[in-house]
Amino acid sequence: MRFVHTADNHLDAPVSSLPPAKAAMRRHMRLQSFSKIIDYTIQNADMLLISGDLFHTPNPPKSVFSFCVKEFERLGDIPVFIVLGNHDYLNPNLNFPGNVHVFGSEFETASYKNCLITGVSFTSPSASFANTIPSAKNDSDSILLLHGDIFTQSDYNSMNKDTLASLGYTYVALGHIHEFYKYKTIAYPGCHDGSGFDEAGEKGFIYGTISEGKLSTEFISSSSLLYRKESFDVSDFSSSMAVADAIMEKFPDGIYKFSLTGVPSELFTPNIEAIESYISHKFFHATVTDETGISANLSDSMLYKLFCEYVNENAKGDIALLSLRYGTNAMKGDEM
Repeated sequence: MRFVHTADNHLDAPVSSLPPAKAAMRRHMRLQSFSKIIDYTIQNADMLLISGDLFHTPNPPKSVFSFCVKEFERLGDIPVFIVLGNHDYLNPNLNFPGNVHVFGSEFETASYKNCLITGVSFTSPSASFANTIPSAKNDSDSILLLHGDIFTQSDYNSMNKDTLASLGYTYVALGHIHEFYKYKTIAYPGCHDGSGFDEAGEKGFIYGTISEGKLSTEFISSSSLLYRKESFDVSDFSSSMAVADAIMEKFPDGIYKFSLTGVPSELFTPNIEAIESYISHKFFHATVTDETGISANLSDSMLYKLFCEYVNENAKGDIALLSLRYGTNAMKGDEM
């Protein structure tokens, strides 16, 4: 039996850290990434497993729900097995296509070909099923489909991973954690495509096979663009243009928070606005912060010390900050 396992799609979720126009583009890209998971399932799998938080709310916008229905309909006879999580907890008013099985508020077991799938859904933003999870039937390939937390004690169905592994299921398909994680026969696929810097890095889903009690899984990337936080040392650079060129050469397209580090020479300090403007045509979105240190030569100079003292005595707030910044730039002689 071949399966695709995805979770925490949050298809109607807002997108953070982006201006409105690009946030709208990013939301559309995340929907397209979900469509690619459906494509992959059609081409490679016998069933699709979704272990919670398909939506960000229990009442997703009609446009997003209609999109999801059309995607499931494209699967034809390929079944979809869904448990609902703490974000999209049980809503009886959502009408999925006939090939979709949504598990209810009590544990139940569905069957497909030679595989048994056991699951239960959240009915509110919190739940606890850990003490009522049934053991697997030993004579069948079996999947346990759950939303919950094996890492912390929380209101989101906290579970013990060793207890889960001992229940005898061929595969335990979990959701709730937005990072890929695998332990024995237990796995979180993570979210399918990032929506903020709290979901930085590669995202995707799990493709697996089970046969006569044997399990094989593989992580498949479905990220359209990566959120990434990167440090970039500018100690050896002498202009902001050179810094911008080097950043664009080193990093692929994506959504970035760049932190400039190192100790530039006293003749150069990065022009953040200019660097951001210059690299904007390469990256979907990028912000730059200056976390460089002041060169030892400049920090030890009497002129610099007198200047800082004068500003601190005669200015406050933003005016003081700007004065220090532009005064330091002038002493260093930065050029773009």
